[in-house]
Amino acid sequence: DEKLYLASYPGAQISVYDPKQPIHFGNQPTDNPRDLGRFDKVSFRPNALIATPDGKLWMGSAPDYGMHDGTLVWYDPKTGESKSHRALQPDTSPVSLLHLPELNQILVGLSIEAGTGAKVRRLDAAFALWDPAKDELVWSGDLGIEELADPVALAPDGNGLVYALLGRGDQIQSQGAPYIRPRLALINPAERKLVDLAWLPEDYGPLGWQGHHALQVGPKGIVYGASGYCVFRIKPGTCEVERVWQNDTPPPPRKDPVWLTHSTPDAIDTVGPIIGNQLHFSTGWRLRALTLPE
Repeated sequence: DEKLYLASYPGAQISVYDPKQPIHFGNQPTDNPRDLGRFDKVSFRPNALIATPDGKLWMGSAPDYGMHDGTLVWYDPKTGESKSHRALQPDTSPVSLLHLPELNQILVGLSIEAGTGAKVRRLDAAFALWDPAKDELVWSGDLGIEELADPVALAPDGNGLVYALLGRGDQIQSQGAPYIRPRLALINPAERKLVDLAWLPEDYGPLGWQGHHALQVGPKGIVYGASGYCVFRIKPGTCEVERVWQNDTPPPPRKDPVWLTHSTPDAIDTVGPIIGNQLHFSTGWRLRALTLPE
């Protein structure tokens, strides 16, 4: 509908913005962006927001303060209808979402994240497949990956396979989960199989604060990723990686997780989109655009 939909904290609220209209924030029909409010009493920290071909929006969120079991919510802008599903797997929260056109299903990365102030109740994350037409869970599991850390980002490889970036950012460690080195997985959602799995090089460092959206599809279908210190690209069809940008050597692991920007101003906080041949991301107070190699 040529509008921009925003998911925001607190309350996992959705707002709709029409770029053709003047800016006047509020919650009335004439406001722009217009805040549509909360969709349930549990969703609080939005992690992912996607649209499916039927026009619905799907949002994965962590729960409110002190709670466990996050939510998967859909909202239909055409009708105003919505529905919330809690705890696709016990003690998990949806952290990443990817629509799979070949299956017309949504691949969900399930984090062990609890609400702020609560401690994690499990250490193994999970994947799930959700049928948006029937609005029901199709499958969930770990694909046989031992010590499965949070699938914080998902990206299609263009051949029916999906890359998943696995790790625990400072947000999850602050809730009691131990550090685990980031890994890259290549999975086949249709067959529910693991194709390839590899640890990221140790000098790439840990994930950022949460690692959301840290996989992006670039020119010629090449998938790029980011840790908290390094931008890398992936050799198609494999989990082999090549460093593209890194300014600093990661510091030694800390016992008291805090934002990585406390250790260096070049730590990557947020990964944005690839526009043309440039990857956009933030480091501390700076918004950066990295020209990708040909």
